[in-house]
Amino acid sequence: MEDTLCYKYPSIMNPIENDKKDTIHNLRVPFEHGWTRELVYSSNNMKNAEVYYVCPAGNRMRTKREVFQNLGNLNIWNFSFAKRPLGCNGEIIRTASARGCRDLETAFKMQKASVDVGNSSAQQSICSLITEATDNSMNIRSPGEKWWRFMFVLYVSNCFHDLRINEEIDFLCCFFCKECLYSSENYTHMDEDQLRQEIAKKDDLIKNLRICLLRNESEMKALQTQIKTKPNLSHEETLKTIELLFPMLSKNQINIMTNQKKRVNWTCEEISTGFALSFFSRRGYCYLIHKLHYPLPSIRTLQLWSQKMTIGPGIIEDSFVVMAAMRSSLTEGESQVILAFDEMKCKERYEVNKTLDCVMGPHSQMQVAMVRGLFYKFKQPIFVDFDMKMSVELLNSLIKRLYAIKFNVVGIVNDNGGGNVGLWTKCNVNYERPYISHPITKDKIFMFSDAPHLLKLLRNWFIDGGLLLSDGTELNQYRIRQLLESNTEISPLYKLSLHHLEVKGAERQCVRLASELFSHTVAESVRRNFPKDAVAHKLADFIELVNNWFDIMNSYTPNGIAYKAPYGKDLEEQNRVLDEMYWTIKTMKCFNKKGELQESLQISQKGILMSITSIKGLRKEMEEKFKFRFILTHRTNQDFEENFFSQIRGRNGPIDHPSPVECLYTIKAIILGKNPGIGRHLHSNTIEQDPEEYVSATFMRHLSRDENIDGICERNGDQHEIGNIELLENDSDDDIREKIANDMTEDFLADYTNDIKVLPNDSNGLETCIRLEIEIIDEAQTEFLDDLDPEMAIDETAARKARSTEDGLEYLAGWIAWKFKKKHPEFSKTRRETLSSHITDHTYAKRIGIESSSWIDRVSYGGLTKPSNEVMQWVRRMENVFIEIHGDEFNNRMNIRKLLISELEAECKEVPSLVINLYARSRIYMRCKFLNKQREEKALLLRVLKRPRDSLSDISRAKIKKMQKIVT
Repeated sequence: MEDTLCYKYPSIMNPIENDKKDTIHNLRVPFEHGWTRELVYSSNNMKNAEVYYVCPAGNRMRTKREVFQNLGNLNIWNFSFAKRPLGCNGEIIRTASARGCRDLETAFKMQKASVDVGNSSAQQSICSLITEATDNSMNIRSPGEKWWRFMFVLYVSNCFHDLRINEEIDFLCCFFCKECLYSSENYTHMDEDQLRQEIAKKDDLIKNLRICLLRNESEMKALQTQIKTKPNLSHEETLKTIELLFPMLSKNQINIMTNQKKRVNWTCEEISTGFALSFFSRRGYCYLIHKLHYPLPSIRTLQLWSQKMTIGPGIIEDSFVVMAAMRSSLTEGESQVILAFDEMKCKERYEVNKTLDCVMGPHSQMQVAMVRGLFYKFKQPIFVDFDMKMSVELLNSLIKRLYAIKFNVVGIVNDNGGGNVGLWTKCNVNYERPYISHPITKDKIFMFSDAPHLLKLLRNWFIDGGLLLSDGTELNQYRIRQLLESNTEISPLYKLSLHHLEVKGAERQCVRLASELFSHTVAESVRRNFPKDAVAHKLADFIELVNNWFDIMNSYTPNGIAYKAPYGKDLEEQNRVLDEMYWTIKTMKCFNKKGELQESLQISQKGILMSITSIKGLRKEMEEKFKFRFILTHRTNQDFEENFFSQIRGRNGPIDHPSPVECLYTIKAIILGKNPGIGRHLHSNTIEQDPEEYVSATFMRHLSRDENIDGICERNGDQHEIGNIELLENDSDDDIREKIANDMTEDFLADYTNDIKVLPNDSNGLETCIRLEIEIIDEAQTEFLDDLDPEMAIDETAARKARSTEDGLEYLAGWIAWKFKKKHPEFSKTRRETLSSHITDHTYAKRIGIESSSWIDRVSYGGLTKPSNEVMQWVRRMENVFIEIHGDEFNNRMNIRKLLISELEAECKEVPSLVINLYARSRIYMRCKFLNKQREEKALLLRVLKRPRDSLSDISRAKIKKMQKIVT
């Protein structure tokens, strides 16, 4: 059977009351390919109806003449047509093709319909319509005439559903085929009473809704009247309310957000915040303004504002202007400053400075002078120039300019570069007279050598040649290397590696490597692993002394524990350490790289002696003039200027040496920003733990003078650092242990997250280590080996490894106990006997030489957590299971943590699951870190082997065999 065009659409004939007027409904019948058919009909007296759609199928075509002739004669329905032909002359279209559907366009219009329900004549008319239509559809087309396809749409009311109409419908279905006849859904017949009841219900609903509407309208009018009669909040009250809700917003930002103002005059602090955000990321700053609609100064506003500040070679005049504006809010004690100057490498190239309208370059060095508050947190660059050394005249001119705006220079700090040492000589400064006279007031200005720089130089002498104490004891890196040989995977010396002893080139500028080598932990490890070695004890005492001296010269917090407290908090003990350091350094001699003893004092030694004398004199002067009890000594160092250089390098991405013009532009962006110290360079040499804001970013801020300055301006200290320490006196033991530095908390896991690097393989790694050890030892070390029994050395090495592992497990168990100290306080037992106001009560000094003491007892200042015996047993058992599963590396790498946890739960059933989870996670990171460390040291040894090996010629074969036995 050929396809039939059949369409069905829902009926919209709704019951209408008899007394209503005729209502015309327009409805469009959808056809395929976008064609529509429109029918207009009357719904008067039609309560419910069935709708039938009839379309001829196959070859049952109609001509235009036949359609109009037969359908136009009906006395009830009057149809008019507008049609298109479906084919050309002589062509018979037999199928409902797609083209036929596109060409089909028929419009029915029922112009007149008057049907009386129950009238027999109306029934006869409807039946006649059906009969005539079906009969006429039997006619055959005449030759040459066009064929037409059409569709009947019949509306049959329920009142006509009698036997006769059903027979006619069945006949129609048989004639046109049943597939082409569809009826719409039958609407349930409703009599007049039911219809009226439904209408009454709806009328009641409408009345209720109208009542609710009137009630709402009256309430709305009452509220409007109340709003009109109530006085509006003033602009000031609105601002206060918003400020309480949004304290981070300024008044200008609130005015813009509340549409109080369309344009505002940004304050200096708001401009400074904008500079800081744009310094970190200009694209991010634009995103905040244009996408998130934050009320911030535009980029153009920042550009126009920055043009007012000019930075060029020479004295930065604008810095003195903003410092003079800030001086009015400071007391005389807060205006005491430290002057620092240093040089930074620049790229040698010619460049045009648009701001200054000049050509700059080529320059190789940039000289920067900065000032820093001694008792108040601020810093500001005041001088920038290129290829210019600091001279006495320039130094005096800077001091005079600062004094003109009522800032008094009381100290000068620099490193031990050649130009700076020459300046010391010109100023007649030495470690016995470490000060110059103020050019105006004639007061003493103390000269300091940068303490971190001195620590690096001392480390270099120690690892390159060695040191000779006044009693003839030679100190070198040999016993440190022995510690590294016996260092195990689980070790308290997890930070120490061969890299600390083989630093070369730019790596020697890293302060962290030097401070980790000269640390309290290393000193205690030497004492613990060499209990009967007198030289080892002298080395441990020296390392401990250097560590304490550096802590005193680099204090950050007013309430630091032990020697990290400000200088003056425990003056007697601190002076004892400084005096001992002074005497040790003054009487000490150094060996150069060739092993030659240097009779004279080195620059680093003179710098240490000068800094010790200067800090004592400066504290005494400040106490006499301003009644300050102590000084935060990190402000007499040069770390803030090193951090400033790191920001300049970091601003220029991978370029470590920017050009002079880039340096000037970056300096302007930095000093205009509000404390951009957090955006430091990733490879910064120094990390400023207590960053100040630049004066140009904060000079409009007026501070209260009501508070008295006691000591080192404690109210202006770093909130994070001071807050952690101030709570020590009143907090519980658990809180104190959490706030005191616990080396195993953050650094413990952070140090185990390095990626594994692919390094060259070496099958002879052990022999490489042996040859390297033989290469670096000198004659004094060789003589020491002659006195050792080889078997005894091997036994001692094994004992040190076992002790190191046990100490490491105790450290790990203490860290686990510290993590769960609040939920399970029974996991730990804390020691607080070392936490005292006096450093002399520190108990580790009394425990020196006691082998039975635990590692935590020896190194703890009171904050480390000592695990209970039960936790120690758990950790030992879990460690044995871990070694059985993974051995020396990793047995499996997929789902490693889940598998390890399942094995630990099966083998260690008495251990809580939370302890197992923490141990598994930490232990996997520790193994990765240890494997990375091994590979890095192996690569380092390979690089060392490429150096000249002249020293091997002086070592006998017998001594080589002894060294082989010790190493293996």
